[in-house]
Amino acid sequence: MMTDGGRQAMKVQEAVLCLGSNYHAEQGFDVALDKLGRLGSLRLSQVIQGADIEARSSLTYHNVCVHLQLYQDIAHDSLQQQLKQIEKLCGRDEHKKTAEFDYQVALDIDILAVCIKNNWQVNPKRLPFKAHERIGIQQLASFLL
Repeated sequence: MMTDGGRQAMKVQEAVLCLGSNYHAEQGFDVALDKLGRLGSLRLSQVIQGADIEARSSLTYHNVCVHLQLYQDIAHDSLQQQLKQIEKLCGRDEHKKTAEFDYQVALDIDILAVCIKNNWQVNPKRLPFKAHERIGIQQLASFLL
C-alpha cells in the first residue's frame, strides 16, 4: 500500500468516488456531475437513500458512486483540491459541521479508490466500506471488493 505522500506525487488515471447529500441532493449531483464530466468520462451507480450512518442528522442521505476515467492524468492532491472546489460550488460549508444536529450537507465527495500506473489503490481511510459504498462499488468496480 502506498503512503499518502507517495500517492499525492503520482498521477491518477481513474477514480471511484462517492457523492453524498442530505440537502437538495438532485441539484448538488447535477452540478457535481457536470464538473466531473469535464474531467473525464463517468459511470454512475444507482442512487442509494438512507439514514445518516453517523447519526448526526435525521435528514435522508442520497448517495451515488461514480467511476471517473480521467481525460488526462492528474496529481492526487490536485484531484482532491478540485473535488473540494466542487463541494464548495454546491454549497458545502465545513464550518457548519459542528455539534449542531440535522446539519445540512449540500454535497460531500469522497475518494474511495484511485488507479495510478494501472494499479488500483483503495483509500485506507474509507475502510471498511459503508453499506451504500459497497453497493455502488459492486455496480461499478466490483474488483475493489
